Parts: sequence; C-alpha cells; structure tokens
Amino acid sequence: MDYLLELAQDPDLREAIAITAGEQTNLSAEACASLSELQRLQFLAAQHPNAWVIEVLHAFYEHPDLATQVWLPSRRSRGTSPTTPSTSRT
Repeated sequence: MDYLLELAQDPDLREAIAITAGEQTNLSAEACASLSELQRLQFLAAQHPNAWVIEVLHAFYEHPDLATQVWLPSRRSRGTSPTTPSTSRT
C-alpha cells in the first residue's frame, strides 16, 4: 500500500495543506517552497484531479517531512489520533 498516494487522494488534503502552511513547522526551505507551490496549484484538485494527485505525490516523495506535516492536520480534521490510523474504510 502506498500511504503517500492515500494521503494525496484524501478529500481533506487541501484543508490540511492550508493548515500546515499557516502553522510554524520545522520544514526545510525546499519543503516550504513545495508547500507554497501546492497552494498555488490547488485549483488542479477541481479542474484536473489526476494532475493534482501527481503534483502532490511528487512533492511528498521529494520532501517526506512535508508529507508528515500535512498528514497530522489531515488526521486531526477527521477526529482521529495522529498516532492511530483510522480504521474506517471508504
């Protein structure tokens, strides 16, 4: 299972990216640049969903610390613990 792909397809991803961008995080300068680029490209989620997933995957594989920082707000928005994976399946 590709957990980064699962995160990239999360319906709450855009909200999690916005939360991550608004928080003080320990991201490298390059990861911050990728986060800003993802914010700029968010229109793709509605207009070209597959292109959006590819862009997100590229950023996450290039900067795993970015994926971690985005994953945490994603879990909080679902009401699950950041250390306990959700057991619900869609």
